[in-house]
Amino acid sequence: MWLDVLIAIIFVFSTAQGYRKGFVRTFIHTAGWLVSIIVAFVFYPQVKDFLGKNTGLYNYVNLKVHERISTEGSAIVDPISDNLPVILKDFINTAEEAVSAVLADGLSGFLFHIISFLAVVIAIKIIFLILSSLFSKKNRRGIIGFIDGFFGLIAGAVKGIIIIFILLALMVPVISLSSGEFLVKALYDSNIAMTLYDNNLILLIIKNSLLN
Repeated sequence: MWLDVLIAIIFVFSTAQGYRKGFVRTFIHTAGWLVSIIVAFVFYPQVKDFLGKNTGLYNYVNLKVHERISTEGSAIVDPISDNLPVILKDFINTAEEAVSAVLADGLSGFLFHIISFLAVVIAIKIIFLILSSLFSKKNRRGIIGFIDGFFGLIAGAVKGIIIIFILLALMVPVISLSSGEFLVKALYDSNIAMTLYDNNLILLIIKNSLLN
């Protein structure tokens, strides 16, 4: 439930901030998120390759995923193999290790795609934050001020939605690489957060890029 409250706070705050700051500055912030996502969609494969070759990040992700899959897989297989003849136990254990390795590699690859994608998004967004600091809403009154504030409100709402999707996308590697029980419980106790988590547009973009 608290995730729903957090999402509502982010959305309302971003919308109100858009109205207060006006359209121009809010539009730049919102465009920054949109452009960051588009640029990340184009360049994150190169970033992924660079991180994979020059850092130990992929190995770390793969190790953590393999540990989790091995632990949870053993919890399922061990009660079964314990009741099998000794001559079959080695076969079952070998099969379990092979399946765990395949699953770990597949999941690690997908998580590494997400991490690389979000890294590019955040880097590009930082650049836009620097640029947006050059602009500010002037003190306007009357209809011009109302129009500026109204479109700023809309742009702020869009920005809030984008931020929410990015935060929910960040939860995927966090939950996958750690026990994440606190976050998992919070998701299942929520309505809005769980719906957005299961239908995250950013993850849909990443998934489609992998399938194409």
